[in-house]
Amino acid sequence: MGLPTTQLHVTATLLAPVIVYACGLARLEVPLIAVHLFVFYFGIMADATPPWPRRLCAAGLSGADPIKTGIQPLFT
Repeated sequence: MGLPTTQLHVTATLLAPVIVYACGLARLEVPLIAVHLFVFYFGIMADATPPWPRRLCAAGLSGADPIKTGIQPLFT
């Protein structure tokens, strides 16, 4: 799910120290800014993801026909 950029920065700011701490438990040294930019980049890419993979995943989980599920939003 995509978030607006401001909320994404807040999320990355809150989540990055947790990831750095978890990496520290595994004895990995990861810079805080690298983790922040990692979370921020993938949050921005969530906005650019086209909706069709989500439709195919939903069809697979529900056992429905992927073609019918994919074209249904076009006609509603």
